[in-house]
Amino acid sequence: MAETAAPEAAPEGPVAAGFGNAAVSRALAAGAAPQQLMALRPGMGNAALGRILATQRVLARQDHEPPTLEELAEADAWAAEGIKRGTDLTPGNAGAGLANAGGGFDAEYDPSAGELKIIMRCGAEFTDGIAADGTPAAGLEQEAEAIRNLPTEIERQQRLALFRWSPDPADPEKVAFKTTLESQIEGFWGGRHEFFLRKRGWSWLGATVSIDIQVDDKANLPNAHLTMKPLKVPQDVNVGAFVQHNDLANAQDNEMVLSSNLGATNQFLRHSITFGIDSSDIVGTQADNLRNVVNTFKGAETSPGVADPRSLQTPVELTGHASSTGSDEHNQRLSEQRVAAAADFMEREGFVNVITRVSGEGAGEAGATGGEVESDRRVDIVIGSGGAQNTVIHEFGHAFGLGDEYANTPLVSSGLGRDTGTPQMGDTATHDPLVKKMVDAGGQPLAGAVCEPTDSIMSVGDVVRPQHYSTFHAALTDITDQEPWALGPPTGRTDPLPDAAAGGVQGPGDFPVPQPGEPVAV
Repeated sequence: MAETAAPEAAPEGPVAAGFGNAAVSRALAAGAAPQQLMALRPGMGNAALGRILATQRVLARQDHEPPTLEELAEADAWAAEGIKRGTDLTPGNAGAGLANAGGGFDAEYDPSAGELKIIMRCGAEFTDGIAADGTPAAGLEQEAEAIRNLPTEIERQQRLALFRWSPDPADPEKVAFKTTLESQIEGFWGGRHEFFLRKRGWSWLGATVSIDIQVDDKANLPNAHLTMKPLKVPQDVNVGAFVQHNDLANAQDNEMVLSSNLGATNQFLRHSITFGIDSSDIVGTQADNLRNVVNTFKGAETSPGVADPRSLQTPVELTGHASSTGSDEHNQRLSEQRVAAAADFMEREGFVNVITRVSGEGAGEAGATGGEVESDRRVDIVIGSGGAQNTVIHEFGHAFGLGDEYANTPLVSSGLGRDTGTPQMGDTATHDPLVKKMVDAGGQPLAGAVCEPTDSIMSVGDVVRPQHYSTFHAALTDITDQEPWALGPPTGRTDPLPDAAAGGVQGPGDFPVPQPGEPVAV
């Protein structure tokens, strides 16, 4: 976790050779006891140390005291000024990492409603998956070839029709695409986290987050932030999606190529290994499979076995199963042995913090199909939420200015190097600098964002974590000209500020960012 800055009121001049006042203040902020610093007293100056300790006590006492009438009046006057607005914002432009994602949107903050609204105009250029002359869009070459090989012309034309939009702008399929996309993105990205102004007398000012996606034909939205090119495909075809940014400082210079199949998903978080009859040994291909899981989801490291402080340390759940042959007692015991064997294997292979991250139970023969079926003799492995990732929802994260958080690993983007635009394990995520500017309810900075396969929406899962609101947080800070906006709900009007112990809203869901080795709850 980042260090807390020294208070401005710290006395000038060093208190001891090699140990300045700022260092003392940082040590106190990090939790050092005054007694520990008093041990340095010879030669450091008791008066100087006393002033630092007094300053720390005054600042802490002020945070825990109710606001003054003057502070409340100042906040009231600011709120009475009305809605704060910003247009064509590109907070992701300030990112650092493999590939910046500038994004683009408008933002409005209404103090009276306690709402931050993110507004994105999306202009659709409906594109046939297979053109009238038979030319397929990129990624649909095999589909076009399969159509050419159909036995009759009627069948070929019926299939081709599924790859082509009607020219009518009011065609029901086009209307349904636009309305479905709006509700899909607004519902997923809105309302996941909230902020409050962490200033004494101002902390009653909150900001829930709503998303307003406005989709229309590009011809009707010349000032669209995002130009979308939905490729018409049947429901059984998925061509993926991608966002490209040209001028990162131009909020209207973003393009997304996507599928008309808005429900398309990819599953990365559920795996299984199987066992021999009456065995808990992990051997051969199954050992390779589990090793791939370990090397994909062990988390970013600063050195072998040491978690990067930014790593989410995604939890893993193991469930052991047995076939229906044998007694209930024996099968229950065998299923538990298989779970233990999988956990032991993961630890030997370098999965970081197995003891705190990996949990499991045996299910015995529950759900077995009967007899000796290999798929009944297994351990199921669920990473984090276990949820599938919706392709378009992930891509809208880029449109909001976020970078990717996945990485080249055995089961994700395997073999793709940085030269392909693919992050590597432990790379800094594009939005890391913005995340580090966020604080939890207690005022503690977030650790940042690192590239690693997890259940996060910007990695390979479906969880929106506080770090994924970093561009919204940056926009809120910009348009209000106020800070710090902290994660969490607003306080009562006359309440003191939450202390550091109450600040646990910076990690997955509403939980703190873990220190290396700590478990994560989702």
